[in-house]
Amino acid sequence: MVREVEKDVLENFDINESSSPFRKYIAYYMDNLIVGYLSFDVIYDRVEIVNLFCLENYRRGGVGFGLLTYLVNYAKKNSCYNITLEVNSLNIGAINLYEKIGFVKKAVRKGYYKGTNGILMEFRL
Repeated sequence: MVREVEKDVLENFDINESSSPFRKYIAYYMDNLIVGYLSFDVIYDRVEIVNLFCLENYRRGGVGFGLLTYLVNYAKKNSCYNITLEVNSLNIGAINLYEKIGFVKKAVRKGYYKGTNGILMEFRL
């Protein structure tokens, strides 16, 4: 089950991101345990994904897909026109997941991740 949560509910995760007045969090629950979360900013009519994380034992089990599907529906309900993110070009698993949802590669940001390229991806609503 996926639902919106406050950051303090995610205390077991090492969330190292700057604060933002636009920041929101959603969590994926399995048997009352949070196994993944997604943080994002809603800036007027756009959504920017900040972080998507899933506990290692639950990866490739639909957690990321569930979080992203929830986010797409959230963005539609809130009249947003797109969702964007940056992903490390070496993170093939994440790129495949984003493409499965419908994100497309828009640009490459050279050296964005301490020498490794970042890929800007977008989902148009």
